[in-house]
Formats: sequence, C-alpha cells, structure tokens
Amino acid sequence: MKRINVILLLLLLSQNAISIDLELNKKLPDSAIESEYDKILISPSQFVNSYDYEYLNNQFTIGVISDEDVIKYISTYDTGFKTSEGVYIGMTLSELKKVTDNSIFTEYGWAHYIELPSGWYAAFCISQSCTSENVKLSSKISWLFKR
Repeated sequence: MKRINVILLLLLLSQNAISIDLELNKKLPDSAIESEYDKILISPSQFVNSYDYEYLNNQFTIGVISDEDVIKYISTYDTGFKTSEGVYIGMTLSELKKVTDNSIFTEYGWAHYIELPSGWYAAFCISQSCTSENVKLSSKISWLFKR
C-alpha cells in the first residue's frame, strides 16, 4: 500500500511539474524548440512562430514571440483534451451554455469564441471564413485556446 501511495505522489508531482511548461508568458520548453517551427494566426492581424507540442498525451500548438521564445498562445484541436470544466472539441454551444453564460465574441476573419472560467477560450469556426455566419446552438467547438 505504501508503494502505491509513493507512486501516486510521484505521478501528481510530475503532472504539476509538466503543467508549468505550458503557461502563458513563460519560456517555451526546450523540448519544443528542438522541433521545426511554423507560423500561426493568433488574431485577425497577428502571426507568431508556432511549435507542435505533446503534453499529457494531447497535441497542442504553442505560439511564441519570435526573439524571446515566450509563450503567447496555446491551442488544441485534440478531441481527447478537456478543460477543467469538461469542455471539449465538438461540444455544442447548447452544451457549453450549461457550463458558462459568458457572451460570444467575434474577431472577424478569425473566430467566434467564448471565455471559460478556467481561462481557456472555446472557438467556433462557422463557414469558410469562420465568422461570416452566426454561431447557432447546434454549432460545435472547433478548437480551444489561451492567449
């Protein structure tokens, strides 16, 4: 029994240590810098360098300010990821309204999104331009992000 408690404690400590890696305004983990970078649009008018990064068996894209390698944006399309509220990719707006009554914001040409209590945002991409149509109760979350 003592061995199980020690293993559980080590798992908890390692998860807490890992979670520090993916925080806004912190330095990008060295293990992510080793991969090639791309560019990602984090608002209608701002591109930043981005890296793909696996974290706790989920895939994330991390956006950084070029010269500083400081995390300014985190996003995921990973259907296995859930926020602390239980929000996930593919959840409908109707289901999301049970979690938060926050308003929908729109950044034209980029996304419709709702801020969650955890600090994550649930983003909706409706139509080819993402914002040319309104979000409906049946619309599904396209991705989750922090910035």
